[in-house]
Amino acid sequence: MRYVAIFEHATVDFDLSRDPQLLLCRDGKAEPVALPNLSGYDMQARHFMNAIDTNEMPSATLEQAAIVAEILDAERESVLTGNRIELK
Repeated sequence: MRYVAIFEHATVDFDLSRDPQLLLCRDGKAEPVALPNLSGYDMQARHFMNAIDTNEMPSATLEQAAIVAEILDAERESVLTGNRIELK
């Protein structure tokens, strides 16, 4: 699992196979960010199991689903074209 997210004043670089896994880059400096000793997959599974245990099943709106679909389409386009895709 790896991603880079570029924001207005900082960039985050995550790589599950690297130590440190998460770097916060701003003003020309990269700082490691401490993370729990669990992967994103572990945290997602724990969250889901907790929701079942507490009978608080997570729900998503159609608007949220449409946003996810837009992000996935942009990722696909980026992979196919090799270009950076900006979301609006």
